[in-house]
Amino acid sequence: MAYEFAFISWEAAATLATGFAAVAAAWCVGKNQIAIQKRQTRIQHELQKLEALKIKTDLFDRRMTVYLAIDSWLAEWVLRGEVRKETEIAFYKAHDQATFLFGPEVRSAFLDWYRAAQVLREHEGPEQSAQVLEARQTLERAFKDRRAVFSAELEMPASI
Repeated sequence: MAYEFAFISWEAAATLATGFAAVAAAWCVGKNQIAIQKRQTRIQHELQKLEALKIKTDLFDRRMTVYLAIDSWLAEWVLRGEVRKETEIAFYKAHDQATFLFGPEVRSAFLDWYRAAQVLREHEGPEQSAQVLEARQTLERAFKDRRAVFSAELEMPASI
C-alpha cells in the first residue's frame, strides 16, 4: 500500500506563511504593549507618590510659616511684655490660617494664648491682679512648651 501525499499549492503555502507571520507579529506587538503599559503604570504610581509628597511638603511649609509667626508673637510677649504692630498682624494672619492647617489641640492652645494676651492688654500697668499673673504665666508656659504643642503636626513624613 502506497501513500500518496498531496502537495500544498503555492497559494496555500503563502497564505499559511502569511498567517503565521501575522500571528508572530501580533504576539510581539502585544508583548511590547504589555511592557509599555507596565512602565507607564509604574511611572504613574511614582508621579502619584511625588504629588503626595509635594502636598505634604507644601502643608509643612504653610504650617511652619504659621508656627514662626506664633513663635515671634509669643517671644515678644514673654521677653518684651508687648508686641510690635507687624508681629501682631502676622499673628492674626497666622491665626486665620491655623484654623485650616492644624488640628483641634493646636487651635485650642492658640486660642488660650490669645485670650491670655487679651487679659494683659486690658490690664496694662503696674497692678498685678491674679488674672494678670495667670495670663502672664500662661504665655510663659506657652513660650516654653510651644515646640511640644506644634511638634506632632510639624513632623515631616519619613519618606521625604
